[in-house]
Amino acid sequence: MEQLGFKTAILALGYKAEQVVEYLITEKLEIEIIPIIESQPLGTGGAILKVSGLTRNDNLIVLNGDTLIRIESSDLEGLEQLHQELGAFCTLLVSKVEDASRFGTVTVQNGCVLNFSEKTSNNAANLLVNSGVMLVDAAKLKSTLFEKDGTQISI
Repeated sequence: MEQLGFKTAILALGYKAEQVVEYLITEKLEIEIIPIIESQPLGTGGAILKVSGLTRNDNLIVLNGDTLIRIESSDLEGLEQLHQELGAFCTLLVSKVEDASRFGTVTVQNGCVLNFSEKTSNNAANLLVNSGVMLVDAAKLKSTLFEKDGTQISI
């Protein structure tokens, strides 16, 4: 992330959070790390909502902690450009893989996600998978979340 020019990373931590924080304390990083420890797992959406309240940025780049991927600045630039062109709430970076049997797959049409499919024994080639990277419009997220009873969720 440092190589991509980021100055701050907010980590939403759950499982083994204390060990992650201990490791980060011992490392000499050029990037500011702000750990947020979840006492209860919030899921991806809950974590994004919680983190969005800690930043002034309208767009958040979200990286799954259990996915390893090499990202170039051109990947992020393309993601941001598509996100703006579509006026999207969330834009997902997908990757084409030779063997999709280890992944859930993503069906995309005209730049929009149509479907997510669970992992399958089908080892079809050249399928798209979720890379674990997304760009989320935090302002839209905050303005559109409501509880089941219709009341707006507060951060």
